[in-house]
Amino acid sequence: MPNSNIKLMVFFAPILFGCQINSEENKPNEEIINQLTALTAGLRFLKEDCNLKKIPNEQEIINSAIKIANLKGEIMTSKHNNKIIKKSESLYQDIKSDLAAKNTKCLELEELLTPFIKKIN
Repeated sequence: MPNSNIKLMVFFAPILFGCQINSEENKPNEEIINQLTALTAGLRFLKEDCNLKKIPNEQEIINSAIKIANLKGEIMTSKHNNKIIKKSESLYQDIKSDLAAKNTKCLELEELLTPFIKKIN
């Protein structure tokens, strides 16, 4: 597997396990925001660049992710939306510019993010 694919896999590893957010560990909000940012950027890439039609718009993704985080005991509010949107745009551009073949990125991201896609649909 080329280095760029390994980077994608490592970056999205937390999402591989269904965006698990364990409240027992009391993760700081910044780590959770980073997870939600990765999730949002990955889903946006799938929707816009891989033409995966079953994915909702960015705001719906963020709202769903925050809802799931809150169900898992994390305190996330709509005030985190702007931060997630800003960071997500930067990460989305990084994914687009990654040297891995577009088809490879699409396949890997879809495989990694399928658990969350099922939760929001």
